[in-house]
Amino acid sequence: MASDLTLQLNQIVAILGSDPVHFKALISHLMSTANDQCFQAEALFNLYKQTHSDSLVLKLAILLQSSSHPEARAVAAILLRKQLTRDDSYLWPNLSATTQVNLKSILLDCVQLTASTVRAMEKRDVDPPFMVKLAKIITAEMISCKELSADWQRAAVGLFVSIGSHLSDLITKEISLHLSGPNSALPAMVQILADFASADVYSPTKKLISWINFGPL
Repeated sequence: MASDLTLQLNQIVAILGSDPVHFKALISHLMSTANDQCFQAEALFNLYKQTHSDSLVLKLAILLQSSSHPEARAVAAILLRKQLTRDDSYLWPNLSATTQVNLKSILLDCVQLTASTVRAMEKRDVDPPFMVKLAKIITAEMISCKELSADWQRAAVGLFVSIGSHLSDLITKEISLHLSGPNSALPAMVQILADFASADVYSPTKKLISWINFGPL
């Protein structure tokens, strides 16, 4: 047992180093179909979380931001969400102020990159149900989160506008629902409309005006 712990601690020392290959190997082993390898990776991950939570969340965020492998990015996103979700293992309050700032910066970059990626997508690659779900998540966060900074607001609006460049009718309906809702939603929705106009996505703006004046098209 002691030898296993020593081995894990040595592995964590390697993960803490500057070479990302060790952390990527840990994530890869977490996805392994071999039960023994996956079990060992889970034990190492949990020990890493207990002893170096700041390093863990930053490495997950960097993997999400920079990995060229979709599977690795997906796993990083899932694991990061678990660490930052409000439950018994909620890590955010225990992270240092520097880590919190750096994590926000990396995730903000991820949102901006996603907006650019969505905007550049070919029509045949667009998944409307997923995009609509994503748009609803964005608007819900923009309206409900009282601590949303200006940078995050702009990034969220940018992603919303990128979705609207492919699905203008559906996005128009989403905006109209919130324009008629609580006053707290108005600033965000007005900003989205302004960005639609500046991005030359005039069709949704015109349709929304018609919607407001005359009801659903």
